[in-house]
Amino acid sequence: MLSDNQLLRYSRQLVLPELDLVGQTKLLESRVLVVGAGGLGCPLVLYLASSGIGYITIIDHDVVEAHNLPRQVLFDERDLGHKKALVVAEKLTRQYPDSDIDAITLKLTAASQVPESHFDLIIDATDTPSVGAVLNTYSINRQVPLLYMAAVAMEGRLFFARGYDTNKPCLQCYLGGAADPLGGCHTLGVLAPAVGAIALLGATQAIRSLLGDPPEGLTCLDAWGLNTLKLQLTKRDECSACGH
Repeated sequence: MLSDNQLLRYSRQLVLPELDLVGQTKLLESRVLVVGAGGLGCPLVLYLASSGIGYITIIDHDVVEAHNLPRQVLFDERDLGHKKALVVAEKLTRQYPDSDIDAITLKLTAASQVPESHFDLIIDATDTPSVGAVLNTYSINRQVPLLYMAAVAMEGRLFFARGYDTNKPCLQCYLGGAADPLGGCHTLGVLAPAVGAIALLGATQAIRSLLGDPPEGLTCLDAWGLNTLKLQLTKRDECSACGH
């Protein structure tokens, strides 16, 4: 049951037929794991918390640097040198009291490092295939949907993986054996609002999944040209992660 303050806070969402009172209550009870508190992770967790996601765990080992500030919108100059996950958790907890924010400062290299907790959704906001592989293993083993987000230059991609399902592809079906990029944003650059656009679309699709309507396939966005491409991917029988 929502409190009077919550009914007022989320009143504009409650009138949406996709949410209503039942949906908002479900969001307040949902548990989401977000790995990465950078250009994708910052706006993502901001809107997850503001929408009323009740429990958010953030994993990130990095510290805030000056070149992060244009696109990692939860940080300012006072945060330089501090752990990103801790800063994000402190700020969101202060601003959104309905969300229980937990911060973990580690570099994720194995599925065993993921907290022993139930999650309704895991989100890869690192744009790093090696981290994606770890989360893909966790997703399949624990049967938890995985939302993968990536962005570089003025483009981005969203992919929803459910490799534990007989007919749904996992993240490895999409990425294959891709190695971590040597350059990425360091060499190709990145436009701050383009990354933000991908993150906000990701937040919307995350909420959709938590409400029981998981999206399908791969979505590609060219933020500069305002073009989108939607592709349906199939499970690869020879996939070493989820294939038969």
